Amino acid sequence: LRAIHDVKISVVVYTTACLTNLVLNWVLIYGNLGAPRLEVAGAAIATAISKTVDLIDEYAESQGAEFVFMIAPNKNSVYPENMPYYYTPANGNTNLENLNAALSDKDYYLDIISTLDLSQGQVYHKTDTHWNNLGAAQCYNAMMNGLSLPHTNYIEGGYKEDTIWQGDLTTMMLPNEEIYDAQIIFNTPTEYEYISKFRTEEDLNIETYNEDGTGNILVYRDSFCNALLPLIAN
Repeated sequence: LRAIHDVKISVVVYTTACLTNLVLNWVLIYGNLGAPRLEVAGAAIATAISKTVDLIDEYAESQGAEFVFMIAPNKNSVYPENMPYYYTPANGNTNLENLNAALSDKDYYLDIISTLDLSQGQVYHKTDTHWNNLGAAQCYNAMMNGLSLPHTNYIEGGYKEDTIWQGDLTTMMLPNEEIYDAQIIFNTPTEYEYISKFRTEEDLNIETYNEDGTGNILVYRDSFCNALLPLIAN
């Protein structure tokens, strides 16, 4: 696919691979459409069929770039003791545990849940599904160390806590209430600027520039990267 330099074909193939993996997981793990319920074995079969992440790593290497793949853990994976009494965990391994096992021997894979240091303080918001700035900074340090890149350690640079964050759970469930959660504010100054038409961290495409920075980082992300964006851009 890389040799023919046809972006459309590559997109179609990779998208098909992703959709195939999703369908096979649904069929094989949970035993839908008459298939046997294989659970962990089904996860292994479905993961073996889809090599999407390996292909991305191969492509990045062919372009002279280093690739890191990270999975942001759900909050209940980090703080399971806070789940309600009626929550019943699934039998066998969780999706995250299956993925960790499947990717543990990959040089490009970074196991985020093992890098989170709960002894430093609360790393996820109480009224939000995402990590706070402290959890993001821990992930950032792990990512930059994984890439062997020099970087600022925002935690060591000092920070303060301020009750300024309105979480997505509060916004969705109590939209008329002004309930705020604690957020970490780092002492390290901001030195980057947006060169794209920035509106919010939810923009599909965000470009930043730091005249004192070195190199380039391209990130494909979900909303967990909202807190990582300022750290990476700086």
